[in-house]
Amino acid sequence: MKNKFKKITLLFLFVFIMSSGFQCTINPFAKKPAQLNPVKLTVWGVYENNDDLKILFDKYTQIHPTISFEYRKFRPDEYEKQLLEAWAEDRGPDIYFLPNNLIHKYQNKITPLPQQITLPYREVKSSGIGSFQKTDIIDYVKKVSTISLNGLIQNFPEVIYRDNVKDNQIYGLPLSLETMALFYNKEILDNANIPLPPQTWIEFNDMVKNITLLDENNNFIQSGVALGAVDNITNASDIVALLIMQNGIPIVGDNNKISFGQEDDLNLTVQAINFFNDFSNPIKEVYSWNKEQNEAIEAFKSGQTAFFFGYPNHIEEIQKNPKINFGVTKIPQISKNYNHVNLANYWVMTVSHKTISADPAWGFIDFAIQPENVKMYLEQTQKPTAIRSLIEEQKQNLKIGPFAEQILTAQSWYRGNDAEMAESYILNMIKQIKEENLSLDAIKSLIQLTASQINQTIQ
Repeated sequence: MKNKFKKITLLFLFVFIMSSGFQCTINPFAKKPAQLNPVKLTVWGVYENNDDLKILFDKYTQIHPTISFEYRKFRPDEYEKQLLEAWAEDRGPDIYFLPNNLIHKYQNKITPLPQQITLPYREVKSSGIGSFQKTDIIDYVKKVSTISLNGLIQNFPEVIYRDNVKDNQIYGLPLSLETMALFYNKEILDNANIPLPPQTWIEFNDMVKNITLLDENNNFIQSGVALGAVDNITNASDIVALLIMQNGIPIVGDNNKISFGQEDDLNLTVQAINFFNDFSNPIKEVYSWNKEQNEAIEAFKSGQTAFFFGYPNHIEEIQKNPKINFGVTKIPQISKNYNHVNLANYWVMTVSHKTISADPAWGFIDFAIQPENVKMYLEQTQKPTAIRSLIEEQKQNLKIGPFAEQILTAQSWYRGNDAEMAESYILNMIKQIKEENLSLDAIKSLIQLTASQINQTIQ
């Protein structure tokens, strides 16, 4: 009788347990797919903050609970060395951030985006009521498609496709896209009776003439703009490249070669370089700078100069002086309504060639760039978008609106193996033309030599 009672009790208990509480519907005897094993993705970067990325990490983990993240931030001067050392020891990040002008250099250290990836998912289903409620945890894997080349073209500015697609494969995707803009000191412009910042270079030159003040010894009391020198101007190579491109010379041709040294383009290239150098030439009306001045961003931050050419990341540095009242506007163009050209400078997320977790890594990147997801990141960081569908909304943002307005006309000027060397060739060219009083023929020869030197870094 006791045995019979025990059997009935155990049977009742079994039925109760099976009809209530948690149970996993996975067959315990079935072989679990490898994609369901826990994965920690290591992410490396330079300018990203963990709190900003965490909103994306957390949302991704909600969908894929077996995937977690660890972010490590480096100084700019140590980043490349740390990457190379880690890879040499078969370690390092699964995902890492890379400047757009280094994609070509690191191409063989990137796992390109697959057309399909396999990802782990978890679904929680509840059924029944009261004490008979049952919750099923369903872990499973599923193949999903990633962004296609057509999707990239439709959803991103053209510069993203040009910089990140090699041999019909995608090597990187951005969370944001920065462009160079014109920073201006509102107080200086107001005192010069200038109501609005310039839209064209003609307007810009007129303002610089009116703003710049010199004493009897030709020393600057107030500078109009930091232009015309090399050693003390932030982003000097980018500014010169932009001027050349605005003059109608596509620095990087369709074959990825530097083209500003071609015979037909030489006169326009010389014109752009002379325009830059004139601002440090004492005999020119626009003279407003020389090599004796402070570094450009410091001069602007301290109110010594009215205009500064910079990127969104310079805003934080300038705001360290709470007394400066500054604004940001679009880069001047040759014409208000014709052929606008702007300069792109941004970082992409990509996946290491050493990772054993390429699918979840690319899955995160593909997830992060979706408008509904990246919007959270952009609102927190106040960075300009790289997504076409978010541009109009960002144009209304006082802080990043001018940058957003330039995104669709932004171009890159270098896609080679050594961006630093290419920049040094540009700067040396400008310096020689400025300091050696070269003839026109000698200037043209120097430009052709510089183009040839830069092309050597692209091979």
